[in-house]
Amino acid sequence: MNPTTAQRVHPLAKYAALGAIAARQTLVDRAVLLGRAVFIGLFLLIFSQLWKTVLSMGQRGEHSVADLVWYLLITETVLIATPYLHLDIEKDIRNGDVANHLPRPVSYLWSQVSQGIGQLVVRFPAVALCGALMAWGLTGELPSNPAGLLYALPLTFLACCAVLISNITIGLLAVWIVDINPLVFVWQKLSFILGGLIFPMDIYPDWLRAVSEWTPFYAYLYGVGRLAYTPDPMVALGSAGMLLFWCAVFVWIALWVYRKALRVMTISGG
Repeated sequence: MNPTTAQRVHPLAKYAALGAIAARQTLVDRAVLLGRAVFIGLFLLIFSQLWKTVLSMGQRGEHSVADLVWYLLITETVLIATPYLHLDIEKDIRNGDVANHLPRPVSYLWSQVSQGIGQLVVRFPAVALCGALMAWGLTGELPSNPAGLLYALPLTFLACCAVLISNITIGLLAVWIVDINPLVFVWQKLSFILGGLIFPMDIYPDWLRAVSEWTPFYAYLYGVGRLAYTPDPMVALGSAGMLLFWCAVFVWIALWVYRKALRVMTISGG
């Protein structure tokens, strides 16, 4: 291997090492994994009972209780499995700890991405598996078209990556915003409304669905969740395309915000 190639690979090895360390730390912190598994189980329990009650009253739709429970499993996995790195980044900025990262030979932005993916690699299968067992226990069956779950599995992980990068971008805004909690609150509510977090977007009014299709929430929640009952390769391909597009958009925004934030932190001394 010539020196040029070594220099090219070396930074990637550093980020891979950061991701591996984060994955090991996540495995050790079993309480957090258990808490997320319990949370998704309770969520599925509550809404499965709600849907059973609604459907028993004659409010029949095109989806069964099993379809809706497995849909909710996918959308909730996206949000529950993804690390809340925006909170850690805000803390680093508020405490001035981010200044300690600036002289290091790795980018603070990409180190956060690497650590987030490392955590996600552990959390995603744990949350998805516990949620799937709970969904099966509550309904006793798979969705009406279970083949869609095979498409949903990799795309749900990709959706988690998109949410991860958006969370990191929100965290970096703490350089200018005193408290990012209101922004996080608004972002979460938009996910709830425009993403179809609990109810599929196909039962929403046409005008609201048309608006949501232009947002990332549609792509990483409903776009993936609908595969639970829509095992169509073209639908899966369309969802993958939307996710890749929004991942690229979030990366571009994150890089732009990071450069601006880095300039501010350098001038102010961290």
